[in-house]
Amino acid sequence: MNETNAQAFLNLMKENLSKDCPSLNFNVIRQETKYIIYEWSHKGCNSWPANSEITKLSLNSENLISFSFAYKNEVIPENLKDIYIEVLKSAK
Repeated sequence: MNETNAQAFLNLMKENLSKDCPSLNFNVIRQETKYIIYEWSHKGCNSWPANSEITKLSLNSENLISFSFAYKNEVIPENLKDIYIEVLKSAK
C-alpha cells in the first residue's frame, strides 16, 4: 500500500459520502507519510441522521488500516475532537 492508494481511497470515501448530501463537511486534519487523519460530518443525508467521524488511515507495505471515532451528532465538540486526534495519532 502506498500514499497514492491511500489518497485514492480517501477520494473514493469523500465521493461516496457526498452523493446526495449537500451538508457534507469533509476535511483532512493531518497527512503524513504513513497516515492520514480526516473528519467528516453532515446534518443528515440519505435517510441517515446527523453524524460525524474522525478517522485515521494508517499505511504499511501491505495494508491500509482504519481507526475511527464516530459521534452521533453533526459536529464533534472541540474538547472531544482534540482527545480523539491525540489517540488516533498514537494508534498503530
